Amino acid sequence: MTETVAREDLHRALWTSYVGPRTGIAPERVLDTLARAAAEPARMPLVALALWNLLPDERAGSAPALLARLVRDVLGLGLDEARHRRRGPNPLPPFLELEVLDANCDAREERDGRTCGAVEICVLTHLDDLASVAEPTTWLGRCDVFWDRLYGGPSPGGVLQLPGGPALNVSIETKVREGGLRKEIDVKIRVDGEDLAHGKTVLAKERGRPGATRIWHERTVHFGAHLQLENRAAALAYWLQTEAIFLAIR
Repeated sequence: MTETVAREDLHRALWTSYVGPRTGIAPERVLDTLARAAAEPARMPLVALALWNLLPDERAGSAPALLARLVRDVLGLGLDEARHRRRGPNPLPPFLELEVLDANCDAREERDGRTCGAVEICVLTHLDDLASVAEPTTWLGRCDVFWDRLYGGPSPGGVLQLPGGPALNVSIETKVREGGLRKEIDVKIRVDGEDLAHGKTVLAKERGRPGATRIWHERTVHFGAHLQLENRAAALAYWLQTEAIFLAIR
């Protein structure tokens, strides 16, 4: 029987892939955690993101046979080909579960203490198929390394766990607008009535690409008394990429 990877261990390994060895976890241990997670189909997209981050890191080569096997099984590529592609302009990996036509990712810290980020991806999936599953609490609930015990209703909320931060009981305010060839979801996340984050997710039919949908997923985080993290831009990039991919894959 395959050993199930604890959520906390996977969260730590994924976070290490974004910020490097400063988390104190050896590369061999990260790869071992990813290998166990790859045996769970629902975790495969997360493993793909982590491998894409680790490919340029020479330290990941300390377990070359395991890395090569993971890259083959999760990305469908040989190790040399994967490293060659990683040196290109692709911020996201080639997912076996999803055809990404193009992508762009950005996250940065602002002078006023906020951290802003966005992920933009175009996927070969019909807008109707994505829009029908883009109910915020259901969709975010699939990103279980970040979200736990989500509930809907007139006052939705749940538990948010960012890497290196405390578990936060949050309320989620959403506003959905649909019309024509797009769907927009505004989200505000609050802790004890104070703003923690706000953002927007837009799904729109991609013109000139039959059957394709463009996803724009942006968020601004107000780091302060409730959430004090190092590497804030990396934390937001990890958060946004994970949510965007789980929306796209459904």
